[in-house]
Order: sequence, then C-alpha cells, then structure tokens
Amino acid sequence: MNIKKMLSIICCFISSQVFSQNIDSTHYEVDQKEDTLVLKRWKGNEGYIDMSCDSVLKNIKIVGKKALEYNKTLKEIKLPDGIVKIDLAAFNNCLTLKSIVLPNSLISIESSGFNMCENLRSIQLLDGLISIGDWAFWKCKKMSISNLPLGLKYIGEHAFSLCENIESIKIPPLILSIKKKTFSLCKKLNRVVLPDNLRRIEEGSFAGCENLCEIKFPRSLEFIGYHSFWGCDRLTLVSLSSHTSVEECFSKNTNVVRIDTLIGN
Repeated sequence: MNIKKMLSIICCFISSQVFSQNIDSTHYEVDQKEDTLVLKRWKGNEGYIDMSCDSVLKNIKIVGKKALEYNKTLKEIKLPDGIVKIDLAAFNNCLTLKSIVLPNSLISIESSGFNMCENLRSIQLLDGLISIGDWAFWKCKKMSISNLPLGLKYIGEHAFSLCENIESIKIPPLILSIKKKTFSLCKKLNRVVLPDNLRRIEEGSFAGCENLCEIKFPRSLEFIGYHSFWGCDRLTLVSLSSHTSVEECFSKNTNVVRIDTLIGN
C-alpha cells in the first residue's frame, strides 16, 4: 500500500471518529418548548458536527433563530431526522460552511437561513420541504442546484439571489408566483423551466442573469414585473400570451412576440 492511499484511509477513519462522538454539552444550548426541543445557540468551535450521533442533539426539532450565526469554524454538519424547521438566520454568515446534510423531515427554511454562506457547495433540498424564506440562500455563490422539491409551495424574495453557480432551475408546479429578485444575479443561469400554472413573475426576479437564453412562458402567466429580465442580454426572443401584462421587464435587445397559444414546457 502506498503512502498516499494509507494517509487517505487514516483521514477517513479520523473523520468518522469525529462524527461519531458525543459533543460536549457545554458547547450548545437547547430550549424545551412543550414537546419541541430547539437548538438555541451553538457555543463550540467544532469543524465537523453530526447531531444525529449525540444523545441530546438527535432529538432536536428546530434549529433556532441565529443559532449558528457568524460561526467561524464549522465546515460540515449533519442534521438529525426529525428536524422540521431551520429558523431565522440560523446559519447566517457561516463563511466556512461547505457541506450540510438535511433530513427528509425538514419542512421549512426561514428567512436568511443560509444567507451569505459563500462557501456552501454541498446541499440537497429534499422532497419534504414546503417553504423557502426570503434571502434564504442569498449570496451562496458556490452552491449548485437544479431541481427544487416537487412539494415546494413558497420561495421568498431574494431567496437565491447571487447564487452564481446555478446553471439551470426547474420551478415546481405548486409555485404560483416568483417573488421579487428571487433568482437575480445568478450569472451562470442559462435555462429556466416554469410550471404550467404560474401566474406572476415579480420585479427583478431574474435581473442580471446574463447567460439566461432559454425560458418558455406558460399561457397561465398574467404579469411580469418591472426589470424582471433586465440584463438578460442573451435572451433575444420570447413569446408571450396576449393577456400577459409586461412592465418594462426585458432588455432592449429582447424581441417580444405576442401569441395566443403557447407551446408547453
């Protein structure tokens, strides 16, 4: 066995040991609210956390408001099965965070949940997720996703703004409105698939998506807000139903064709 392979095995072993140990209870603060255990505050300086391996943390249902905000050491974290909510700004500005494992039980990511986690790369949004709050992943520059959960009902304002590594996105069928600047300044975004029953695209939703060149608008669409596609200079031709209201939403070089029947996505 060569030295390089041996070192790799040793590193994997050490990593598994770190993840399998109970965490010092003085490194975190929890709060019991009726039948719900909330992670109130993280006080430790761990780089790797597996909450499912800790006798207390494995019972957490909510990662509380600002619980890990501005953490400067956390690189990887695994949340336990049973967590239903990541609360307001729970991981806000965790600049060293690279990877998080979310459970199937997760229903809601609240406002600014992962705001400015600029090094977050590895994350999978699972099918149980229903709501993504305002600014939830704002400026997560290295994160790349393509499919959002089919059961997702709400995506907030600025939720994925400045997620510069997203190349394509498919909006799930229960989303009726794309909010203000939800996907603005996603510079690599080149393809968007909209649901058949979408009603509104609000102000600046895709503004500054300079590589966006492929999008089909459903016949159900009623309104496209101001500057929704401003700066999308590669979007040279779009087709819209005659009943869709448009408020100076496209770049000057985008040719808008009005037709009554649109080809579905």
